[in-house]
Amino acid sequence: MVGTDPRNGRLGSGNPGPGNTLAANRLVLLAAVPLFLVLAIVAYLTIQFAANERTAQGWVRHTYEVMGQLNLILSDALDAETGQRGFLLTHAPQFLAPYQAGRSRVSADLVRFRQLTQDNPVQQRRAGRLAQLIGDRFSAFDNSLQQAAQDNGAGPVPALTL
Repeated sequence: MVGTDPRNGRLGSGNPGPGNTLAANRLVLLAAVPLFLVLAIVAYLTIQFAANERTAQGWVRHTYEVMGQLNLILSDALDAETGQRGFLLTHAPQFLAPYQAGRSRVSADLVRFRQLTQDNPVQQRRAGRLAQLIGDRFSAFDNSLQQAAQDNGAGPVPALTL
């Protein structure tokens, strides 16, 4: 009968024979394996990217926290200096309150800064240097306040003009 030769892989009805079906399944499987491998690699890379992104965001947040802490130190030091200058100019004791408050907050802010940077030895050295500079500055403030207290009987210190 025509078309029933098993060697050509077709039966008389035009349907593929069992040999060709198996070959077609193998081709689909061989084509799908690389596709699944590519999808698995893409999924792995996506997960790795997300994990790295989360870590990077954590470091950025930490950096901003350290910068914010330094801004607090500066702000509190400026508050103390403003109070000190106000007292020197007016001899009004109410200016000593911001000086004392700023001074005490600076100490706490420096401790927090050291905690935030404990993983970085370079920043720890800088924190030590900053604490030393601030200590020197506050010593100068204290000396000027003591001198002003001794001279308090002479009246307010005149404002300087440039």
